[in-house]
Amino acid sequence: MAIRNVSQIKVLLIVVIVFVLMATFLSYFHKNEEDLYKTSMAASAAEFTSKVLLIHSQWFMTGKPDSVTIKERLPGSSEQFDSKVFNLNEFGWPDLVLDHDACERIWNKVTGAEMKVLNKPLFAVELKNNTKQKARICRYQLNERIYIEYNSSNGKITNKN
Repeated sequence: MAIRNVSQIKVLLIVVIVFVLMATFLSYFHKNEEDLYKTSMAASAAEFTSKVLLIHSQWFMTGKPDSVTIKERLPGSSEQFDSKVFNLNEFGWPDLVLDHDACERIWNKVTGAEMKVLNKPLFAVELKNNTKQKARICRYQLNERIYIEYNSSNGKITNKN
């Protein structure tokens, strides 16, 4: 009978220890969750900036055409490439003629990825452009405080967090 009580106490002790460890992890995660999202958004903004600048430089080098083709190495391959055609506006920045979901389609085309950061969705919003230029301002928003903005008139990408 005493042996049975000892093993029940051991099981109870193990359950309590596991519970305390899980509670500690969740507490730590919630304290640092916003920093994690800010860091991930900064990485996404850097990737978006890099690709937009690559596309713009290709536009300059090929005589400022309406579209450019960029070859990208396929993941996991050293010899296979995928060619992507990017439509550009008059300023040489990635843009679309059609307005329907233009900002979301620009993100998908440039990054080649879904609009997500750490499995949390980004929302694409096209902001009203008060200039007479044919360009758009896209905001890729994680929440009201954390977003990336892309201005297709000058290629400026802002990471706000």
